[in-house]
Amino acid sequence: MSEDISNLANPNWEVEWKNFVFKAAAPDNYQDILDSMRENFYKDEPLNIFTGYSEGKRKDLDRMITELFKDGLSCIVVEKETGKVAGAQISILCRRGEEDRIPEMECPQMKQILPFLELLDEKGKVFDHYPELDCYAELFMISIEKEFRGCGLACKSYQLVADILKVRGVKLLKSSFTNPYTQRIATKLGYRELARVYNRDYKDKNGEMVWPHVEDDYPDYSAIVGVLEIDCEQN
Repeated sequence: MSEDISNLANPNWEVEWKNFVFKAAAPDNYQDILDSMRENFYKDEPLNIFTGYSEGKRKDLDRMITELFKDGLSCIVVEKETGKVAGAQISILCRRGEEDRIPEMECPQMKQILPFLELLDEKGKVFDHYPELDCYAELFMISIEKEFRGCGLACKSYQLVADILKVRGVKLLKSSFTNPYTQRIATKLGYRELARVYNRDYKDKNGEMVWPHVEDDYPDYSAIVGVLEIDCEQN
């Protein structure tokens, strides 16, 4: 029997899975999400590793996430027994013709990261591949606390966002996979690769590599734009 996902239409949904509870992001847990992102995604996601951590970057990312909470697709994960935050994900709706919703970044590190992501998006324009769509969702960030890694929470988070979209009639989920681990999840879940950008191809206006040091520790590093088509008729 398939899992009942009808409750995901509720803006205050909760889902229990193993020893965890996934909860819709809401004002009373926004700060917990930001705190978790600061200790994990801001410091150990590959692009953030390449550029280093700073208070300026933290402020930029906090402002970005706070803006993206508005779409009601993000969530927090807590351990049932202890109430500890185990992770979080940030997802948004992208509508055809809509202006870029990412606030202007102020710190130097983010001014390096965003052009890389823009290059990735330019190579994998979703609306060019799916001209019949007026909107799609993007899983923008995902972070799992170190204590809870290896439990399958990241994979479940991707699946859960797809389920939310299914009950809400959104037919496509996009994500930029910047981490080799999440790239393996993308393959497992059947994402279609639209574009790939290698670090060696990311260059400044003078034709120099922006992150030449990355090749030493991450040879042939690349990030991927992938999409998952969602059958909204089966829910």
